[in-house]
Amino acid sequence: MRGHSNNVSCVIFHPTLDVIVSNSEDKSLRVWDMNRRSVITQHRKENERFWILAAHPAHNLIASGCDSGFIVFKLERERVPCARLRGKTFLMFNKQLKVVGEEGKDSVMSSIIPPSKI
Repeated sequence: MRGHSNNVSCVIFHPTLDVIVSNSEDKSLRVWDMNRRSVITQHRKENERFWILAAHPAHNLIASGCDSGFIVFKLERERVPCARLRGKTFLMFNKQLKVVGEEGKDSVMSSIIPPSKI
């Protein structure tokens, strides 16, 4: 994977997502898709370099130390996509389509396969 234009200071694997996060002396922090091997998003600080990274073990948060302190980034929305229909709640979670009935029990309806793997 190529992208940074200066020394890479730190690289971590996210504990729950299929992403790698890297930061560099080129004043950027990049989030990489491990499956596609491409940059998903990039954060830049014009006057500061990023040095160290840490991932929260349960939430989609990344902390990065920079010259003047640290910054916390949220990687993706935390609200689970869902819809309600005829007394049931349908939701997407962990690459699965689940249905939750009135009694609160959930069951997996289908596993979601990314388009690149079909």
